[in-house]
Amino acid sequence: MTSTTEVSSKPATFLLTSSSAPGHYLRVLDLAQQLTSRGHRVLFKARASATVDAKAAGAEHVPYEHMLDIQDFTALAPHVRLPAWLPKAPFTFVQMRSVVQANNVQLAKELGPLLERERVDCVVYDFFEVGAAWAAERAGIPYASAGNMGTTLTQDSVPLMLSEASPLRHVRRFPGVAHTLLGQLIPLNAQRAMLGLPPYTGRTAQLIQGMVSPHLHIVMGHRGLASGLALRDRQLFVGPTTFNVSAKTLQEAPRVEPGTVIVSTTTTPGDEGLFRRVLEAVAPLSVPVLATAAGAQDVPEGLGGHIRIEKYVPHDAVFPQARALITHGGWGTVGRALLHGLPMLVIPLFGDQPLNATLVERAGIGRYLPLDKATPEAIRAALQGLLADEGLRARARRVASDIRHLKEEQVAVRALEQLARSGRVDVAALASAA
Repeated sequence: MTSTTEVSSKPATFLLTSSSAPGHYLRVLDLAQQLTSRGHRVLFKARASATVDAKAAGAEHVPYEHMLDIQDFTALAPHVRLPAWLPKAPFTFVQMRSVVQANNVQLAKELGPLLERERVDCVVYDFFEVGAAWAAERAGIPYASAGNMGTTLTQDSVPLMLSEASPLRHVRRFPGVAHTLLGQLIPLNAQRAMLGLPPYTGRTAQLIQGMVSPHLHIVMGHRGLASGLALRDRQLFVGPTTFNVSAKTLQEAPRVEPGTVIVSTTTTPGDEGLFRRVLEAVAPLSVPVLATAAGAQDVPEGLGGHIRIEKYVPHDAVFPQARALITHGGWGTVGRALLHGLPMLVIPLFGDQPLNATLVERAGIGRYLPLDKATPEAIRAALQGLLADEGLRARARRVASDIRHLKEEQVAVRALEQLARSGRVDVAALASAA
C-alpha cells in the first residue's frame, strides 16, 4: 500500500480550475487537496468568492479576471424576459452556446501568462472549462480533465450522459451520428483558431475533444457502475468526491437512530412535489426517517414523531448510521452513499440523475424508480424491497470498500504526478494496483 505521507521526489506546480457549480467545484477542490497533501503547489483559478475554500484545500486562489462563472447564468436565468414573438428555447441555446465559446477563449487567454509566470507543470480542469485545455496546449504542458460518471466515454467516445438513460440514448447505436450532431450544435474550431491552435480533426465531436483530455480523464466515480461497457482508454476511476466546503463541515449532525431511512430528494426548488410524495409514502411504515428539505417548497407536517425534517444535514455524519437512502440521484449525494455503502432508492428529476439511477441499479447497489411511476404505493413498495435485500446491501458495502482502497492508494494524485513529470500516465497499471 502506498504511504499517505509519500511525496514525489520533486514537488510540481499544478493549476486547477472550475466553475462554482457545486458538483464541479467540489470535485476539483478534492483533487487540489490531494495534491497539496503530497507537497505539491496548487493554483486554483475560480471566481473571487472561492478564496476560503481554496485555502481549506491548501491551494492558492487566483480569481477570474473577465470571464463569467457558469453559476452566473443560473442566477440570471429567472430574470430573463424575452419578447412574446421570440422562441425561447432556440434563443436560449444560441445565447448559451455563444457565451460558452467566448468564455473559454477568455479563460485560455487569462491562463496563458499565469502558466508561464508560475512555471506550471500540469493543468487540471473540470470538463466544462475547455479553455484551460487550450491554454495548456498553447503552453506545451500536459493537462488532465475531471468529471463525474456521465463524462465517461464509451469506446466510440460517446459520453455515458448521452448513451445511457437520456432522450438521445438511441444514438449509441449510431455514434457517428451523435458526433456529427454534437459537432454541428457546438463547434469549437473557430475559437481554437482565435488562439492560434490547430483545428480538432477526426470523427469525435469537437466539444468532446475539448471536454475530455486525451492524456488523462479522471472520473470521480467507481468503475463498477460502468461494468459491462467497453470504454475508451486513458480514463481513471478514482472514487467519488470527499471534499467538503468549510461551511458544511461545521454543521452539527443530528442524532441518527438505528435503521433510519435518509430522504434527500432535492437541492433545488423545482422538485415537482417529490419531497412531500416520498414522506407521505414512507410515513405509514413507522421506520425512523431523517429528511433534508433543502430547496423543497412543499414541506408536509404532522406525519408523526418518527419523521424528522431538517433543512440540511451533513451526509458524511449521518450516512454511516443509516440503513437506506431515498434520493433524486444528484451525483454528490449518490457519491456520498457509495462512499458509505448505503443502499439507494433513486427517483430522478432531471439532468444526469436518470443516468445515475440507471448505473446504480445496474451495479446492483440500489433501485431506480422513474418519477412518472413514483406513486406513494410504488415508493413504499420499492423501499420495503430495498430494506429487505441483504444481497444488495452486501454489494454496496463491497463498493464502499473498493472506494476506500482507491483513496488509500491515492490513485488520482499518483496519476497526476506521472502526467506532470513525463506527460503520460500508465492508467492500466494504476487501476490494477488499486
